[in-house]
Amino acid sequence: MKTIFDLVPTDQQADLAARLDDLDVATKGAEGHVADLSGLDPSSVTRAIERRVIGQDAIVEAVVQTTFRRARLARPGKPVGVELFVGATGAGKTELAKAIAAACFGDRLIRVDCNELSESHNVQRLIGPPPGYQGAEQGGQLCRDLARVGTGVLLLDEIEKAHPAALKVLMNLLDEARLTEQSTGRTYSARGFLIVLTSNAAADAIAKVASVESDPVLRETKTKDALRDEGFLPEILARIDAIYAFAPLSSRDVARVVERFLLRFARDVGIELVSADSALLLDLVTQHKKTRDYGIREVVRSVENAVVDGLIDVKDRGYSRAVIRVIDGAVSVQPVAAEALTATTEGAHS
Repeated sequence: MKTIFDLVPTDQQADLAARLDDLDVATKGAEGHVADLSGLDPSSVTRAIERRVIGQDAIVEAVVQTTFRRARLARPGKPVGVELFVGATGAGKTELAKAIAAACFGDRLIRVDCNELSESHNVQRLIGPPPGYQGAEQGGQLCRDLARVGTGVLLLDEIEKAHPAALKVLMNLLDEARLTEQSTGRTYSARGFLIVLTSNAAADAIAKVASVESDPVLRETKTKDALRDEGFLPEILARIDAIYAFAPLSSRDVARVVERFLLRFARDVGIELVSADSALLLDLVTQHKKTRDYGIREVVRSVENAVVDGLIDVKDRGYSRAVIRVIDGAVSVQPVAAEALTATTEGAHS
């Protein structure tokens, strides 16, 4: 028996299917999804995130508590929450947003890099071009992502870089969990999303506040004052449920980051790292102090430059375990001596 798809000319079938699917996307986008965290244990989620985000345990606990509470409320016409992460570069703001997505929402994350919204015309990336313009039929990328993902974390990274036109578009999203597509007039819902904004504005002033102010109410007030002094829009601050000021990582925290990536690079190469001289950790942490303004990525690059070539060399020589030594100021990756016999024996049999 023929179906309606069989009656449609062959060269039109794919387009018909796509358009029908698009209608469903629009419907789902308008209705939105409710975030369901009922099957998760907040304590377990907190521990999982704290293992991933170093040095910000108090913030992690507060964010998890707020997220679970807001998800239970399921407020009509509101996102799960709107949270602003501010403070020191490389302190874990973006990483925390990713960790929440992984632990609470099955890794469902939409990330908008606001560096890419610095011009007024960039707003079309969010809501699509006006009707009749090229690409109007494709709609707005953010609108379609909201419908496709349904529920999760919406990360607006470095929000202070967005053009005022883009910020104006985002206002309803923060306030009423709605985004209207310019090209079609359809409305898409973000009610199932935790919206996280990050900002490096007033980073030094906020880092100082976070380091010395223990009272959470005073910390948030002083943080808002610092943001306003840097030109942060009051309209944005008024739509934020909570502001979290990230303190710079301590030297011990940076050492933990170094440890994590030492082990990760060794694992990626296929080497078991048995030990590493403390001099290596001290040197890498000291380097971070000099390049702190460039964030934790500089630490990762320093670790990679210091040890990965040596780890690869050890692996290529047939060993599976290594130690890292600092000899006369130079980093040396050495195979564990006990592996030499195994390597020799395997070579004799080959």
